[in-house]
Amino acid sequence: MWKLWVVMVVLSLPFAVNAQAPKVDPPKVDAPVEAPKVVVTPTRFGVIPNPRLFPQTTPKDALISAIKAIENERYEFLAAYIIDEKVIEAKIVERAKQIERDVELDVRTKQIQQREKPANVTQLEQIPNEPEAFAEFVKQEAKIRGYRLVVKDLADKFSADTSIAKELRKFLREGDFTVDGETAKVTLKDVKDRGVYFKKAGERWFVEDRQIEIKPVEKAPEKKD
Repeated sequence: MWKLWVVMVVLSLPFAVNAQAPKVDPPKVDAPVEAPKVVVTPTRFGVIPNPRLFPQTTPKDALISAIKAIENERYEFLAAYIIDEKVIEAKIVERAKQIERDVELDVRTKQIQQREKPANVTQLEQIPNEPEAFAEFVKQEAKIRGYRLVVKDLADKFSADTSIAKELRKFLREGDFTVDGETAKVTLKDVKDRGVYFKKAGERWFVEDRQIEIKPVEKAPEKKD
């Protein structure tokens, strides 16, 4: 009787005890998706970059942004981000040189005022006394004011001649865009003497400050002895 009970207990155990558990494939793990590349544009002259409002991913985008900046009188943005940076830097340097002496007088006056009331001056506002540091301070201040003058020059230019923005719109609407590596241009069939030119730096396209094509200088053939 006891043996019969043991046999019954053994037979009553789940069949899975003696059977091998079925193999279960591990869950599939998708490969990690790379986040889109984010291009961070540094702030220039206190103007915050706005690639959504003023995109520059293509030459056409750059032209649209230039027109938008002009028509909305965002000349500070036009100077800081859309026009060729090297051209703007050259204009700023030129303007800064014109006013550097006046800037130095202003800074020295402010320095005297700071010495008279040092308690009212924060560390960031402190004008350095050391000659080389003072000269660099004046240079940077002149550059900031030079940038403001360049912005004013642009405002005066486009305000005085509203036909510029209208013509840019015509180039955008009817022009043929041609991209050649890191340079590009847009031309009109009925305008043979000028166009709008672009250059690429990094991930952005800039509008060049010229209307005519610059052809490479051909090298003169070498003279044979």
